[in-house]
Amino acid sequence: MMTSQSGLVMKYNPSWNGAGYTRPTFDNNCVPIGFDVKTSSGFEVDSAFAFDISVPFTRQTWHGRIKACRGIGASSLTLEQIAAFEEDHLRFLSEQTEAFEISHSANFCILRKR
Repeated sequence: MMTSQSGLVMKYNPSWNGAGYTRPTFDNNCVPIGFDVKTSSGFEVDSAFAFDISVPFTRQTWHGRIKACRGIGASSLTLEQIAAFEEDHLRFLSEQTEAFEISHSANFCILRKR
């Protein structure tokens, strides 16, 4: 489902950088690889961890979640573009079950003052 969602967002906002998310892996210090952890302000990484959580949605709540994402509602798309996205997205959702779960990755990086 997420591949279809990303493709639909990219159709309306090709510059969206949220497509293609993958779960993190960790380095020897337990920092997620690829995370840009800014530690130049007198902090250092103490520990980090991540876990997956399954979040329940309905078609309506998922539509609201995707519409609010930075690729659609929190972007520079015009109201007309957002309305066109909504029409396509609601059509897609009408073919899905009414209730479903989407896996989310929760990532934490605990910092301490040097």
